[in-house]
Amino acid sequence: MDQKRSIIRELAAALAAVGILLSATAYAQEAATDGAANTSGTAPKVRRPIPGIVDKRQEIKDIRAERREAVKGEVEKLRADVKNLRAKSAEPDAVKTDVRDAIKDRRQEARENIKDVRATARENIAAKRAEILKERARRQLNTTVGRFEAAVARLEKLAERVDLRIKKFEEQGRDMSAAKAKLSGAKAAAAKAKEDTAAIKSAAANAASGEQAAVVEAIKTAVNTAKESIKKAHAALADAVKSLKPGQTGTPAATPGNQ
Repeated sequence: MDQKRSIIRELAAALAAVGILLSATAYAQEAATDGAANTSGTAPKVRRPIPGIVDKRQEIKDIRAERREAVKGEVEKLRADVKNLRAKSAEPDAVKTDVRDAIKDRRQEARENIKDVRATARENIAAKRAEILKERARRQLNTTVGRFEAAVARLEKLAERVDLRIKKFEEQGRDMSAAKAKLSGAKAAAAKAKEDTAAIKSAAANAASGEQAAVVEAIKTAVNTAKESIKKAHAALADAVKSLKPGQTGTPAATPGNQ
């Protein structure tokens, strides 16, 4: 009996580990989507720099530096051109109205050039930021899928252990029909969880071809579906483990020695 209880405690501990893994996944998802300020009073975790994102941030800095240099160059060129035009206005045969118009046109040209430089830089920076967000989302999704796959693998392994325990009890002559039925349901739930987890990758694979908003919604739906499936499989397996506890399994079959 003590050995039996010890084994059941081990199975329950394994189930608890899967539950912790799911909780960690849920927390990671909330932290990634909320982006809320840390109000717990504890020091925030230092994130390791991600090479792809670090490169994109540096590219944004370079774009801003190029923009500043381009604007500065345009302003300096304008000043030089205006100075030259004003110098020409001092010549005997110069027409002041023509010089003023030329200066006005040159200033308008400089404003348009600066406007174009800033607009181009703004578009390039927006594109780089979109790439950063996409890379973060990809990494977060991979982390989530990895945790889901690990949770499903643990459930499958635990189901195998429960199956072995049931067979051992059957060898002792116990009626394990109820436990076997619950384990069968748990295995089916685990298979569904595995299928739903794989569906996340399929949804993510359409990111390049589908409309962005629709793809994001499909991925969110797939993630939530897989998470719920894993929870159901976890609960079903917990019920199967519970059926192995003393008083839940059938009594050994009668033998000539104990009649």
